[in-house]
Amino acid sequence: MRKVALAGVLALAFGAAAQASEGVLDQTNPGGSAGLNGIGHQWQQEVTAGVRGRLAGVMLYGDGAVRVRIAEGEAYHTGPFAFDGLFEFAPQSLDGLFIDMRAANIILSAGDTFVIDLSESTNGYTGSVTPYAGGDLWLTGGGWPGPTNFTALYGTSLMFETFMEAVPEPSTWAMMIVGFGAAGSMIRRRPVAA
Repeated sequence: MRKVALAGVLALAFGAAAQASEGVLDQTNPGGSAGLNGIGHQWQQEVTAGVRGRLAGVMLYGDGAVRVRIAEGEAYHTGPFAFDGLFEFAPQSLDGLFIDMRAANIILSAGDTFVIDLSESTNGYTGSVTPYAGGDLWLTGGGWPGPTNFTALYGTSLMFETFMEAVPEPSTWAMMIVGFGAAGSMIRRRPVAA
């Protein structure tokens, strides 16, 4: 009976931890679709990390190869960037490109502001005709004079989704520690076979 109880406690603890590590869809900025030319242009979307928890990742949409850079702070950001990588959007796919913020060692909590910088594209990105309330889309290059607030001019923003992971509250940690202590005491008090 004690082995079953211990197995149940461990399964609940590790099952909850595994589910939290994947992240939960927190905010999406779909709206109507708008094409954003990526060739010779640099786009920066300012984003405010979700409502609760810690930022797990960002899903981006587009076509072709792209350089993705991410930095904490507001747009227009000139560097340094905490993350810099070359990626390829899946051709003719609606799946998007997921950037795992945890693997990139970027730790942002709800309410923090960060910038998604897209450049060196072989094609383009999917934009939204619905302005994003948590930050503006900026454009440089391709004949545009300096950093231009594209959201202010055209009401357009980048199409993206953010995923948050739950951060256990102190009471949850306390309950888990008490549970492990109880499981340990059950194991320790096993009768010794004579």
